[in-house]
Amino acid sequence: MVPEPTAVMDVGGSHVTAALVDTDHVAARADADIDPHGTADEILGAIAGAGLQFGAQGSWTLAFPGPFDYARGIGTFEGVGKFGALAGIDLRAELGARLDADVRFIDDADAYIMGEWRAGAARGHARVIGVTLGTGVGAAFLVDGRPQAVGPGVPAGGNLYPELYLGRPIEDTVSTRALLAAYGQHGVSVRDVFERARAGEASALSVVNSTMEHLGRFVAPFIADFGATVFVVGGSISRSWDLIEPALRRGLGDTRVVIARSELLADAPLIGAAGASTL
Repeated sequence: MVPEPTAVMDVGGSHVTAALVDTDHVAARADADIDPHGTADEILGAIAGAGLQFGAQGSWTLAFPGPFDYARGIGTFEGVGKFGALAGIDLRAELGARLDADVRFIDDADAYIMGEWRAGAARGHARVIGVTLGTGVGAAFLVDGRPQAVGPGVPAGGNLYPELYLGRPIEDTVSTRALLAAYGQHGVSVRDVFERARAGEASALSVVNSTMEHLGRFVAPFIADFGATVFVVGGSISRSWDLIEPALRRGLGDTRVVIARSELLADAPLIGAAGASTL
């Protein structure tokens, strides 16, 4: 008997993608916009609406951003500038009712890197560290495809964003806001900075190089202590791999690890969430 596709969603700050995943392949997908500052009803309606495009499904696994209690399905969303209206709400119950299905949650960074382990850049590696670079620094530490929250080289909860670097949380140095602050020009996006760096603008190139070198220096001890054999970089910023990789390698120094860019990109968290549904 051919197994039924797995119903999953990737919920971001301004979008949701619902999908049916069939044997580590995204067979169908539906995208919808989310207003991260909308009311609870608006946000939940957008998420459920994407899923309902696929009709009745028995269960859904959602890759979801934190701060979030994934077992209880309740988030605080403190300090992230989005989803404030959802703070304290039982999302498992609310979304379950709207979708008429069972709902479970997984950390979006864990889902992303699990997808790369199942079908992308981390295939064949037993011990994996991955980061997703975008608004902040998401991270996952995997052993045989399973996220780790404790153990040698694993920060508390498997999260890198609270860890200190140069005396401050790493996202004060490596994040969208940190990169734009370092660049110091108003009205530009991260994409603008990378495009200008690629075109040879000295100030943009300096900021990109500095940010990625800092990332390398920051993760090097975790890679060594965890014994990772591959370090995967994903998220929207990873699309500028031609600029990221050389600076990242300089920051990592002589750390022995394979450095890999995400192969699956937007499909990674969907495939990872599908895999998580079987754990």
